[in-house]
Parts: sequence; structure tokens; C-alpha cells
Amino acid sequence: MRARGKEASGNDLAAGNEADLLRGMDLIENAWMNLQAYPRWLVATCGVIVGVTLLWVVGKILKWTLYLVVGLAMLILVAGAVYWFLGLS
Repeated sequence: MRARGKEASGNDLAAGNEADLLRGMDLIENAWMNLQAYPRWLVATCGVIVGVTLLWVVGKILKWTLYLVVGLAMLILVAGAVYWFLGLS
């Protein structure tokens, strides 16, 4: 553990990171043990549903990003045409 109220040394920080890593591994191991209580087909089906949902969300984000980029490009082209038409260049 890191000492409170004084600066932590490098060893203290490494020990804290190692403890966090071990705590995270314990969480994963506990989750895996909890999943073993369910039928494999149910766990696999839920995993596929979560994976497909994540892919769908990423696809939506990419689609709206593309719409934003195309819209900004069109806006810049229109603004450039107006600027050129008015002879301001």
C-alpha cells in the first residue's frame, strides 16, 4: 500500500500497480467461476449477442462520423464557391 501524507516511492507505486493487477485478475477469475454455473450454450449465446451489439454500436458511430465528414466537406465546398463567386479571392 502507498503511504498517505508523504510522497510515494517508485517501489510503493509498483506495489500498488501489482495489487491492482492481482485484484483485476481475481475479478476475472470470480466472473469465470460464476459463469460456469450456467449452461455453456447460454453463456455462448449471451457472448454472441453482446459482441454483435458492440459491432452494431461501432458501425453506427462510424456511419454518423462519415455523415459528419461528408457534411463538413459539402459545407466547405459551398462556402468556397460563394467566396469565389463574390470575387473575394
